[in-house]
Amino acid sequence: MAGGADAGAQGGLRADSGAQGEAGVCRLDTMSVGVTSVPRPADHLLLEITNQSGGTCRLTGFPAVRFDDTSRALPEAAGTRPQSVVTLAPGESGYAGLTTSAADAPADGVKATGLTVSLPGEDGRRSVDLPGDSVEVGRGAEVGYWQSDASDALIW
Repeated sequence: MAGGADAGAQGGLRADSGAQGEAGVCRLDTMSVGVTSVPRPADHLLLEITNQSGGTCRLTGFPAVRFDDTSRALPEAAGTRPQSVVTLAPGESGYAGLTTSAADAPADGVKATGLTVSLPGEDGRRSVDLPGDSVEVGRGAEVGYWQSDASDALIW
């Protein structure tokens, strides 16, 4: 497991604003956000963010995810860094995988009933409903980098 809590979760890939006309960085206030359970792999959730703005934007790095509004965000899953920054046209979605505990973690997790998400460089957070109203969170919980395909977000 790599990365730190807040500093790492707010970091990730940084794309410089380059040529004029290049898509800006996605902002949470122009996105819809949801999380769903997945049948496989075990102990994973899929975070989906959809561009509701009128323009194309870029998802950089990985989301800062907190269960039950804790002060520490989940660390990054370093092996999930994509080859390029995810670009979303209006209506398109990006995905990040969440693992709620390591495969070899003991069954001593805590029940989380809430989840908040923020994007790199933003102070605001968005509350997101958990599937089934709660999930068990244990040691080894991590969040992956943004991907353009849901199946890529779940390959760890």
